[in-house]
Amino acid sequence: MRWGSACLASLVALSAIALGACQSSQEKSAELEKSGHNAISKEKGLQITAVNKQVKVLDTTTLTDKNGSAVVVTLKNESSQGLINTPIAIDVQDAKGKSVFKNNDPGLEASLIGVPLMQAGQTVDWVNDQVLAAGTPKSVKVQVGSTKDTLSSSVPELEVSKPKLKTDPYSGTEAAGTVTNKSGIDQTRLILFAVPAMLISRMPGFEIRELWYLSVGSIVFQMCVNLLLLRHELRKRLRFDEPENFIPASATAS
Repeated sequence: MRWGSACLASLVALSAIALGACQSSQEKSAELEKSGHNAISKEKGLQITAVNKQVKVLDTTTLTDKNGSAVVVTLKNESSQGLINTPIAIDVQDAKGKSVFKNNDPGLEASLIGVPLMQAGQTVDWVNDQVLAAGTPKSVKVQVGSTKDTLSSSVPELEVSKPKLKTDPYSGTEAAGTVTNKSGIDQTRLILFAVPAMLISRMPGFEIRELWYLSVGSIVFQMCVNLLLLRHELRKRLRFDEPENFIPASATAS
């Protein structure tokens, strides 16, 4: 029944595309603009409703140079459980205490609004290097939210080599190193994002927003691959052999 529903949904989508092709370009542009506006208005940014009392903020640092601004927050998980996807809200302020940046815009990368992983008792440094401040950052207020996601299994083991600083004529100073996957789990998205990001950052006219587009593209691509693999496995596992004396329903009806 689920595959039938999926096929019906696909036919409806194809019919909508066919009808859309008959519309004028002005009508189509107006509809796309309206749908895009509705999608943006429905998406919400980071909102912390409950403060996490298990995570302590040890230190905060703001960094600014000619390439932009960044925030570093040192956190400690004081609970007995590993935490994943812990939301963290920052309010970057200037010397007068005026807010110049908050990470509550809709559509931000998950790593810019939360800490992916904190082991029990672990101290981590969370970095947001995409602080588009409307002034000169001097301090930052941090609020850590509660999360219901806890670590239930072992974490993939990734070994990071010692970084080496290099100077690129286009993107400036950069740190380069090697990440070795020592676990049996494929890190597909890391490859899909890290390798193109390294190549794009070396191109003339590189902008930081291009990494956001790349991140979204890598997520969509991985989702499509996972769906294809799931469909392949379902077809292989849900195949039943028909008995020799099986008579189709269409034959009995006739």
